[in-house]
Amino acid sequence: MSTPELPNDTKTSAKSLLELDPGLGSSPRRKPSGCRFICKSILWVFAGLFGVFVAIISFRSGASFVNGTLRFTHASVYQNQTWEEAVKTWQRYTVARPLIDQEQKFDVGVTVWLRKTEEEMSTVGGDATEQAIYQDIVFRGLKLRDKARLVKIPLQIPPAVFRSENISTSDLSASIILIPQSPSLLDRMTNYSSWGPTPMKPVRNETGYSLDPEALRPSLRDRAIDSFAIRLDLIRLYENKTMAMEGHIYEDDDDEPLFGIKDVPDGNEAVCYALADSGQVVLAKPGHKLQPLIISKSHVLVANETHVFSLQRLMEKHRKLLRYGRLCNQRPGICDRSRRYQTHGHWETLIELGADSNEDSETRNTKSQEWVYPPYLTGIRRVSGPKDLVPVPVTRQICDRNASNATSHLLADRDKETPMNVMWHLTLSVASPGKIATVEMFNSDSDSSSVKNAGPHDSEKEQAADLTRLSVMNAFMGNSPHGHPRRKYAVNFISGIASLGRVIRSMLYWIGRARGSTVHLSIKGTYLIALSYILSAALRFKENSSYWDVLVFPALMLIAVSPVKLVWSNTKWIPSGIEAMKPNHQERASHRLDERFKKRYALVIFIALILLYHFLNPFSVYLISRIDPPKPETTHAWTWAWVFFGPLFITGQLCQIVLNYRSGVFAGDYKLTIYLWAMSIVCDLVSHSEWVMGNDRGGTGWTVGDAGWILSVGVLLLQALSLRDESEPEVEDEHEK
Repeated sequence: MSTPELPNDTKTSAKSLLELDPGLGSSPRRKPSGCRFICKSILWVFAGLFGVFVAIISFRSGASFVNGTLRFTHASVYQNQTWEEAVKTWQRYTVARPLIDQEQKFDVGVTVWLRKTEEEMSTVGGDATEQAIYQDIVFRGLKLRDKARLVKIPLQIPPAVFRSENISTSDLSASIILIPQSPSLLDRMTNYSSWGPTPMKPVRNETGYSLDPEALRPSLRDRAIDSFAIRLDLIRLYENKTMAMEGHIYEDDDDEPLFGIKDVPDGNEAVCYALADSGQVVLAKPGHKLQPLIISKSHVLVANETHVFSLQRLMEKHRKLLRYGRLCNQRPGICDRSRRYQTHGHWETLIELGADSNEDSETRNTKSQEWVYPPYLTGIRRVSGPKDLVPVPVTRQICDRNASNATSHLLADRDKETPMNVMWHLTLSVASPGKIATVEMFNSDSDSSSVKNAGPHDSEKEQAADLTRLSVMNAFMGNSPHGHPRRKYAVNFISGIASLGRVIRSMLYWIGRARGSTVHLSIKGTYLIALSYILSAALRFKENSSYWDVLVFPALMLIAVSPVKLVWSNTKWIPSGIEAMKPNHQERASHRLDERFKKRYALVIFIALILLYHFLNPFSVYLISRIDPPKPETTHAWTWAWVFFGPLFITGQLCQIVLNYRSGVFAGDYKLTIYLWAMSIVCDLVSHSEWVMGNDRGGTGWTVGDAGWILSVGVLLLQALSLRDESEPEVEDEHEK
């Protein structure tokens, strides 16, 4: 049927055709009104101005927040000049400079304190409630520009003190002290003023390090240094519900001995017993349900603040802090919880200096004095994760129906107690004021001192997940001196994108194969790979993992290589029926080329791999050690499933590799799929590297069994780089043969 030609008068013909068109083209278009255009323009102008106004307000508010609370937290006391400029302009007595500048060296001393038991306090006497179990200078000759330093401190802790009912997170604590090396400005010190409550907890033992070793008591300089030291609690508490039985805890106001109590509970009920500080067995109290954990990892930050401050404004803030310190004397403990860099900062302690001996006599005879401010130290509360908590091997209570059994067990456990050895990892790093303000903002006191209903009884997987979240949170705040969790997340993100892209591309490939031909496709290899995917889905189902995505591939593969094809409708995505299709001449030629690799050869390789997997158990021999927690052990029947999974996949890939080599065409998947697969393997290898990831490396490890399929992917990658890609499959019409 030929197309009718248009008449010569094209305008008349086009007009006649348009008259028959019922669409919008037949109606004339209205011209826009001038008033309507002006109104729209005015509205758009006002909308744009309003958007600019909102953007300016938001930017200024954000900049004010960052500059005022994070970046320049002490901007209100800054003096707009350097120390050299203040000396030249005779304003050295109106400013305060830092005690530790960029060139001043300093040492860091550590003292670990343990609370005394009642027996020790009654035997030794005195007012001291703590004893020093460790004291030493752990870092020497540091500067503010140095990188983070790590020290491992061995601690030997007697667990007897942790049997007490009134257990606290400060029963084991550490004081961190910063000591400037001589010569320093501290050599000219004449007096100091500190905000701290009185009396203060001791910072170091009297027999420990001192700037004046010959002095019988701490000197004035020692007390000044102690005033800006900090204390870190090394105990966390969690409620051990496995040992405590709700409804069977009998409280008593006094630690009355068990034998002699008038109202002894009925023998049919389980009662919880504990050892009192006096050594007698008493009924357990609610405090005995708390189990102590020793923190084996701590991080201390030193503020890198070297600006010159206005002495007048600094004194005003210091006096406010002094009034707050008097309130702390009335309510002990409130100061430690509310200490923040934004509110305390560098005006907690001010040190007065005498005249410099190197200056002229006129300057030395002046009555004015110089002032310096010490550095600010703080501890990160959330740096320790579940794996950094060491349970104290002490029996705090025993629940039993028989009081005699409970008594014998408690006394036996007490007699077997020996000092526990703990390696405490202390990291010290220098941070900017903004970073310290950010850290203290997100590291609140909540859940930092105790862990309720959580502890070492969590699974290894949960503990590893909590530790990863903790390290990432600290990394985004800049507190990862020995790890790179941001790198880890970046590598995992790239690996996840590559894996997702590989799955999507591979699925599209097999959807096309299911609708097309089997040219350049190994039939027996595809069957073997499909069976391995089905077995993998069964294993995932057994492990309660997601398995539906694995079943999509074997379904598409079996449809692609089966002699029965789906008949597709005009929508091209919905099959309308099933039809038995005979292979065309290209498919028959491809099948003959595939059959040159005999089935018996594939069977021999398959059986050999099964025997290798069975006797050598290659999934238990690690080429790269496993870092993540191991999976739960499988039963014997499912162990056999793992023995078949690897040989099926490797043999199927080998059949396709041989066909690709003989045909000179890369098939079996898109080339991009293999590239993405190789990228995810490289990312997994990088995640195991300590050189790249530091302490945040992780992974399930690489076994000998994994090496088999990784090697097959490597061969496919070489073929994808060297062989030409297969053409789009075309179904030939049998009538055109």
